[in-house]
Amino acid sequence: MTDPRPVANALSSPALAHLGAVSKAYAELADDYKGLAHKAAEAEAAYKNERAKLVLKVRASGEVKSQAEADAHADGNERICELLTKRLLTRAAADSAKEKLRSLAAQNENGRTFAATEREIDRLHAQGRGGAA
Repeated sequence: MTDPRPVANALSSPALAHLGAVSKAYAELADDYKGLAHKAAEAEAAYKNERAKLVLKVRASGEVKSQAEADAHADGNERICELLTKRLLTRAAADSAKEKLRSLAAQNENGRTFAATEREIDRLHAQGRGGAA
């Protein structure tokens, strides 16, 4: 039977505790990001679809004479503005989550490096080469 104390000591390391917290936060945010990215894509598709339908409608009806007028008409439409706002907000949320994932990935790498350094220091101390003067 193995002694549980070395495992408990390793888990109580500040570096490993931080690494565990960062890894957990990364995994949770990665799951959330999938949904955010999906919502952002849906919002963009809805905006582009509704805007294009309105542009085609006003062009076909003869309400406007040029593409620029049709675009201006669509951009001034309340429904299109709502869809654009939703598109921008969902994209911003997805982009924010993506940046946070990058930050957590960097913290994860730093945590692994620190944990490896702690292990090496522990190994040197165990060999009596701790460097204490």
